[in-house]
Amino acid sequence: MKLVIAVVQQRDARRLRDELVARDFRFTELGSTGGFLRDGSVTLIVGVADEQVEPLLELMAGCCQQREQVSNMAPPDTQTFVHALGEGMTVTVGGASIFVLNVERMIRV
Repeated sequence: MKLVIAVVQQRDARRLRDELVARDFRFTELGSTGGFLRDGSVTLIVGVADEQVEPLLELMAGCCQQREQVSNMAPPDTQTFVHALGEGMTVTVGGASIFVLNVERMIRV
């Protein structure tokens, strides 16, 4: 058994949730916030059998697309300089950060 933890941008979360439900994946959803852009994100926790991992990862990849966005946020050591210029920086957002962990034991009570 595996525990899949996926951090996805809020923009992608609704579609992913709908697809997970349609394919009978059970999950827990936690609201979260990214540390760099401070945009809303969603962390989904899914417990699956080993043979379900690849189909789940393919589903997540299909629902969570990367895209570019102009942001006025900058790394802390460059914020003053970037704000003085008044220019944003282009960053890649979206997609998903996915962690697949081994589960020693799962119990429902």
